[in-house]
Parts: sequence; C-alpha cells; structure tokens
Amino acid sequence: MPAMLDPLTGLGDHADFHEALANADGRADVAVVLVSVDAGHASDRRRAFQASDRALRAVAAALSAALRSGDELFRVGRDRFAAVVAVAEPGEAHEAARRLRAAAASGAPGVSVSVAAPEPGDSGTAALARAALALGAPRRPRREGVS
Repeated sequence: MPAMLDPLTGLGDHADFHEALANADGRADVAVVLVSVDAGHASDRRRAFQASDRALRAVAAALSAALRSGDELFRVGRDRFAAVVAVAEPGEAHEAARRLRAAAASGAPGVSVSVAAPEPGDSGTAALARAALALGAPRRPRREGVS
C-alpha cells in the first residue's frame, strides 16, 4: 500500500516507486517501464494546466487498466510515470512496454516509453538507470515508440 498517493492521479509517488525498486533488487523477474507523456499546451496558461491535468489523469487511468495484477504504477514526475512489472523473460518486458505505450497514447498525443528488462543480479536502481538512459536518449524523432 503506497505511503503517499499522488494527489492528481491517486497513484503511488516517487518515493513509493523507489521503495518498490529497492524491494525488487536482485530479482530476475522484474522490469522497469518508464512512460513520458506530452500532456499538451494551450496559449492560455490556466487552461493549459487544466487540460494537462485532465490528460495526466486520463493517462494514469489508461496505464492502470493496461497493467496486470501484481504490476505497480507510479507517477514519478509532472509528466512521467513508472511501472514495476513482473516478467518471466525479457520479451515480456518489451510486450508490457508496448501495451503501456498504446494505453498512454489513448490519453495524450505524444508518448515515449522505455523499458529495462531484468538482467542477472541487477539492482532496481541499475534497471531504472538503463530505462532512464533509453528514455532520455536525445529525444529522437521516433518519440512515439518504445525503446
């Protein structure tokens, strides 16, 4: 049970995500999926925030619906979500990332997704670093894909 819920989405927050990563350290059956969304912008700043908040809530709901039982979803930044996903083999991690990307795209126009499949003896922090590196790789033109 998350200690602190994100007030906008009701998901676990950044601290909860890092706790889940710590609990996953060394497990070969856990992948990390990062989802970054472009919630859109409007010329009127107030409307932009309202529209962005609606889009983020929609994305959170879509991502939650796309997860399987036992997988965990967190809001880790203004427009960034993270999932800790149980997998039996690395291909399942990529399938989870594709499923989450499709779900997120239903609520926001621009979506980037990266995944770190488990590696033997991997720590949750190392998996997060690999996923973050893939997500942040100079915002390539194929922003709409899974890396």
